[in-house]
Amino acid sequence: MAAFTAAAAAPTTEPAAFYLGDVVHTRHQDTNHSLNYKVFSLLTDVDRLEELNQVSRLFSVNRWNIFSFCERDHMEAGETSIRGFVEKLLIENGLHFQAGRIDLLAYPRFLGHAFNPLSIFYCHDVDGKLRAILYQVRNTFGEWHHYLTEVEQDQVAYDHSCDKNFYVSPFIHMECTYHFKVRKPDESVSVVIRQTDRNGPMLTAAFRGQRQKLTSGTLLWFALRYFQGGFKILAGIHWEALKMWTKGAKLQPRPKPPAHLVTKMSSETVTYGKEVQ
Repeated sequence: MAAFTAAAAAPTTEPAAFYLGDVVHTRHQDTNHSLNYKVFSLLTDVDRLEELNQVSRLFSVNRWNIFSFCERDHMEAGETSIRGFVEKLLIENGLHFQAGRIDLLAYPRFLGHAFNPLSIFYCHDVDGKLRAILYQVRNTFGEWHHYLTEVEQDQVAYDHSCDKNFYVSPFIHMECTYHFKVRKPDESVSVVIRQTDRNGPMLTAAFRGQRQKLTSGTLLWFALRYFQGGFKILAGIHWEALKMWTKGAKLQPRPKPPAHLVTKMSSETVTYGKEVQ
């Protein structure tokens, strides 16, 4: 992994921040259904976890607290660091740029629990330019997969697509295409995923949030107002699934997960812009 030496420049930003916003899902075609939940996500530099461990008494890294971040939630067993795990996936899929900052957008643990249907790694080179986006997807059956796109232009927003290769919703079949529209995190963040099949749009899922500084005050406010944890997210997923079932949505067979951990998107699908619509 000699090609992946992190930049030595001194950090100029905080080690982490929260984004408070809304997750919105809208189902199309045969079963009309929508949901809207207020959530908060953590954006952290994976090389600055020790600094993150010192930000607040309410937040810890790799140990229990009211809020926490656990590295093993985002890497395979046997790996020693998130950076090493992500670098390995990049190299195995033909991306050999010299890696700099790697930011991770994900739900933190709350009271020791977290469930992340989608986590996103923003991978920069040593000059600070975004070079790859790695989507880490989990389903409620304990399985996971990754979708990877290479970024050839450092812009504000990115649009790319690939075929669905991993079973997530029990009510959506596998013969689909994902269309990603992503805004690089700064003062706001936006992730929109549209799922289509031969009949057109099937599902639109989006998260849009505004940056909040990570302090004990914001953590306490999030804890008292939103009480967001893995148990709440999983309960919400199953509750929405029950409502879908009562509306007549049909269960789809679950295939085995892909043999390879990563699906790499074609660079031909990537376009660039200034905003995410």
